[in-house]
Amino acid sequence: MRIISTIIFMLFRSLAYGQPDLIVEDMYADTLCLGTNPYFSIHFTVTNIGDDTCDYFCYEKNGLEVCPDTSLYDISLDPNESRYYYLGWLNYDGFGDPYTIEIVNAENELETSNNSTTIIVPDAHECYEILDVDLSLDTVLYTSGCDEYGPYLDPQIHITNLGLDDITEFCIKFQVLGQSNDTVCFEAQSYLPLEYGESAIQYWPRIYNSGVLSLHLLDVNGPSPFSWLDFGIDEWTYNNTYVEVLPVLSTSWCTAGCIDDTACNYAPEAFLDDGGCEYPELYYNCDGECEYDTDEDGICDQLEVPGCTDPEANNYNPEATDDDGTCEYTPSSVCEVYDVSKLKVYPNPFNDMIYVSTLPRSICRVRDLNHRIVIENTSSSIIDTSPLQKGMYFIDWIVDGEVVAFKRIIKE
Repeated sequence: MRIISTIIFMLFRSLAYGQPDLIVEDMYADTLCLGTNPYFSIHFTVTNIGDDTCDYFCYEKNGLEVCPDTSLYDISLDPNESRYYYLGWLNYDGFGDPYTIEIVNAENELETSNNSTTIIVPDAHECYEILDVDLSLDTVLYTSGCDEYGPYLDPQIHITNLGLDDITEFCIKFQVLGQSNDTVCFEAQSYLPLEYGESAIQYWPRIYNSGVLSLHLLDVNGPSPFSWLDFGIDEWTYNNTYVEVLPVLSTSWCTAGCIDDTACNYAPEAFLDDGGCEYPELYYNCDGECEYDTDEDGICDQLEVPGCTDPEANNYNPEATDDDGTCEYTPSSVCEVYDVSKLKVYPNPFNDMIYVSTLPRSICRVRDLNHRIVIENTSSSIIDTSPLQKGMYFIDWIVDGEVVAFKRIIKE
């Protein structure tokens, strides 16, 4: 009976006098600094926009309920009355994250849809100062590959000295979630000491597992004098940690092929050597062409064989590829009738014209070092040599189809 009476009384009161309606407004955040440690404060106002007084209420700050002690504070709010609240020196890692204030348990309040307000906590980087010791773990980049153990990632840890003092030593604690951690210290690297503003890359052993990677800089410029601190004497530790999800390792990285870039069938997309590399023959390139062929006869310079290349000569060498002018011939009967020793060619060396002495019934021809005929048979004692290129040639005297003499001539 008493419960029914109370309900009737509350209904009567709400009809007769209205009801309270609390809202959160004018909410904002400030960032603060204690030394180099970032903090922030929250400011907000609670206003009663209803028609009746609210004698009691609580509020939640990001889900944590706060209820004022009414024995110490009068928290009642009359219609159109506001009260300012300040939550200061909050040590919170979620800079850039939302922060919510919500009115709860407000006495006699029926309308609750407007009881909360959310803001984004501003970034605390504005608190940063240039300190004496501050080593920053900037990022981690990777190259991928494959070896006999499977696909892997090659981590490259990028660090920067943001402090005024040189960085002389530090350690890195490296762990992939679910696996044992590994801590390695560095003090003899070529980039140490690392001066203010300088960056460096520290390479790390290959990773063969995917997962969540966490890195921590430890013992920067030596251990901390306080046993419970492991960051060394680094004065700003908010940039000493790096966490990310590693890329998924792919078996496609294990493509097999020829990985020698000097081979003819080099496969740049391959990570594993399949033992099938193909190489050109000695003195040739992958297209089967000579690497060096001065006379452009298709025979590599290193494979040229000097000698007599005229099949009609006594000392013809079928293995010879370059005629060296040493061919020898058996004198013909014509030489017994005519004194071939008196045959002349002048001038020698020559330019655009040569004069030759002739024999009865003889004709002359000019050939190059490869025995290609460059001037056809002629019976004239004056031969036009202007079409010839500079170089060495042979002039032959032919009687009745037989070479009876030849001389070496040179065009300048």
